[in-house]
Amino acid sequence: MKLGILGGIGPEASCYFYAEIIKRLQERGRIRRNADYPQIIINSINAPELTTLQVTDEMLAPYVEGLKELAALQPDYIVMACNSIHVFREQLIKQSGYSNISDVAQIVAKAVGQRKGKICTLATPATVISGLYNIPGREYSDPAESELIEIGNVVANYNATGEIKKNKEMLMRIANAHQKDGASIYIAGCTEVSELLRSENDITLIDTLELLIEDTLQRIQPEAD
Repeated sequence: MKLGILGGIGPEASCYFYAEIIKRLQERGRIRRNADYPQIIINSINAPELTTLQVTDEMLAPYVEGLKELAALQPDYIVMACNSIHVFREQLIKQSGYSNISDVAQIVAKAVGQRKGKICTLATPATVISGLYNIPGREYSDPAESELIEIGNVVANYNATGEIKKNKEMLMRIANAHQKDGASIYIAGCTEVSELLRSENDITLIDTLELLIEDTLQRIQPEAD
């Protein structure tokens, strides 16, 4: 299989994504020799974080170009290692001319499934306001606009500095506020949020980056029935 990864948004998450694909293939005994690895093409683009309330066509242009560059290499599948960009998935498919692209909203909806409880999506403004992870019939406690701006600032700061402690504390303050509103399930609706909260045991986290990794592994080498 030839896999394309649209990454660099941000780079820490992209590094983790690639490393975990390799590590988990090894751990699951699905690699006997080097030739068993899939061909993986990473296009680590220098695109803007989509952390603002308004996302323009100019901001999306590097993502479109990044997908076109990958598509030219004829991969079997492209994973966008980012959450916010999936808000514009249909637009990107149309503009890039490539359709076999990861659909994180569908993956997350399946993972949430029948889990009971009010949901809080910790994500950038565009992701939350678009309702990317809204599942019909479920109750939500979404961050307020001021909290969404804070989350956007966390994403930008983490990508620029790699600072963990302060950024994690800011996210947990927002999570705790929504816990008081009855939230019991938290969707890490941004790869940077996934990176910062992965080891947090005080909340029930739906880790979108982990879900993308596992979905990709199934596409690379489906488990035997």
